[in-house]
Amino acid sequence: MISEPKGLHAEDLRRRESRRPLRRHHFLVPSIRNFPLGVRRNPPALVKLAELKLLGKGANPYCYNYPVGVQIETTSRCNLTCPMCPTHKVGSEVKTKKTDMPTSDFKAILEDWSKRIFTLHLFGRGEPLLAKNIFELIDYSNQLGIPHVSITTNGVLLDQKRAQELNRVGLSELRVSIDGADQSTYEKIRGTDLEQVLENIAFLRSISDIPVSVNFLLTRQTWDSALKMPEVLERIGAHCLRLFPVVTYDESMADGIYLDQEQQGKYAKLIGQVQRECKQRGKFFIGHNPVVRECILPFLLAYIDVEGNLTPCCRIEDHPLCNVLEVGFFEAWNCKKMCSWRKALLLRRFPKKCIELNCLREW
Repeated sequence: MISEPKGLHAEDLRRRESRRPLRRHHFLVPSIRNFPLGVRRNPPALVKLAELKLLGKGANPYCYNYPVGVQIETTSRCNLTCPMCPTHKVGSEVKTKKTDMPTSDFKAILEDWSKRIFTLHLFGRGEPLLAKNIFELIDYSNQLGIPHVSITTNGVLLDQKRAQELNRVGLSELRVSIDGADQSTYEKIRGTDLEQVLENIAFLRSISDIPVSVNFLLTRQTWDSALKMPEVLERIGAHCLRLFPVVTYDESMADGIYLDQEQQGKYAKLIGQVQRECKQRGKFFIGHNPVVRECILPFLLAYIDVEGNLTPCCRIEDHPLCNVLEVGFFEAWNCKKMCSWRKALLLRRFPKKCIELNCLREW
């Protein structure tokens, strides 16, 4: 069992938690709390959502709207070699160039349409804190007036200096990947020291009001840790638990990682139990549904990789459709390949990639 952070940082954390109940309960629902702001920034997106719901298969794959949320990969370099990630696997179909996105490219991508964006998430196949310009990119995004700017990190590099920089540039939310409530489970996935990551988060929470949420990857190995994660959140001052069932990028990764049939059958019950445990501790919970029969994400969200390629979504990074830096965002957003992908989703003729990743499921 992981011990509670001790010392001055833990005491500061407890004092700060007692002073900010309102932010704790509101930070993770910007799309609800700031719905009027979202509509003002991007009215056509609301119209597009209504079109999709009302017309279904008859909706237009062309998007006259800009996306409400954008995810940009600021680096493809990572400091860990997690077993579910294909980027470091020998022989994997996913080929990743190890590089960082230049600040000039980042600005070029956003400069013409940032006023339409509601949420910007800086994350991809790499560790954002490895990018030397990450704080500059966050600061620039805030200068553009984007309401919600976040990153996902494994937390290993979140030392005191980086924590202070994140606080200085005004990050809206920090998401930390923690796949286990004890060292043995966590190490099987991340291969590093869980206690150090928890101490890093505790320090950030002691000096900053930046809300922290935890991403928990549910695998065959981490199943038994799921119900213990709300306690971990409470100890480090995190506000929300996001639970994701693992996706497999190729058959060689499935063995020992992907949920077996018995676990799939119990998945709905498990997320219900975790949700109740989070509620009892005053934490938000976001869990992926056990049944997914449709996908409208490519109509409302955009993923751009480190080289400026627009891909169908954040899980299909190795399938570039068009390059934003070459043709501009709106042209890439409605390129022939992207519209064809959307059309297939509307007709429920799901692309092979979607099926292989088990994004569509009935558990």
